[in-house]
Amino acid sequence: MTSPLFILRFEKNCENGIYYSISVQGSEPPELPQSLFFNSGDYTISFIEPYSGYYQYIIRNEKWLRSILCTTLKIRNREEISIPFSFPDETKGTLLPENPVRVYCDGSCGEGGNGGWGGVVILPGEEPVEISGEEIAATSNRMELAAAVESLLKAEEMMRAPLPVALFTDSNYVIHGVSHRLQVWKRNGFITALGTPVLNRELWETLDSITGRVDLYCVKVDSAENNPHHRRCDELAGICMRRGSL
Repeated sequence: MTSPLFILRFEKNCENGIYYSISVQGSEPPELPQSLFFNSGDYTISFIEPYSGYYQYIIRNEKWLRSILCTTLKIRNREEISIPFSFPDETKGTLLPENPVRVYCDGSCGEGGNGGWGGVVILPGEEPVEISGEEIAATSNRMELAAAVESLLKAEEMMRAPLPVALFTDSNYVIHGVSHRLQVWKRNGFITALGTPVLNRELWETLDSITGRVDLYCVKVDSAENNPHHRRCDELAGICMRRGSL
């Protein structure tokens, strides 16, 4: 299922942790909020009866919820904040559609902030097409995201008819952004759970517009794997990064 927008609200502190409630924004009829206790010592979550209609769905995504709850421990004024969040989209399985456009991408950033990115786009039955670029005052995450965005734009340019697109990346930043974080950021005015502006907003907004036009599947690539296309993206990114430092 596609995740609804949940709202996490502080209820009260106690000696060993924090009580929260989770509600669903815009549900009709309104869903019963799910109460829980988060142990701030061992990070366990205890759900409190009565259970909401989304209880089983929340349980399936408990690792993501734990990550969100750990983030709240960094918020000083959590009593005053309602935190929107969602979980990764379950509507797309791990199996790719037949004959997708394959887009490989990778980014790199040096100690001085010089960054580079590379992409390889392969249409079904056609030869790979390589693209690359560089940027100064960059970060590793920004270059990973730029690689994805620019490679997907190139894929759109090359496609003569709508096709599903498989994006291969080793970046959790990109994958988690596409799968669920972007949805929340949009609804929250591109403000994070910590109340800070989302970094690289213009790239995320471009990626959001792409996902509205393209049937996109994200595939996590193990950077240690010997995939020739991903390895080539890494080489292109490194060349551009080093070129930018000259």
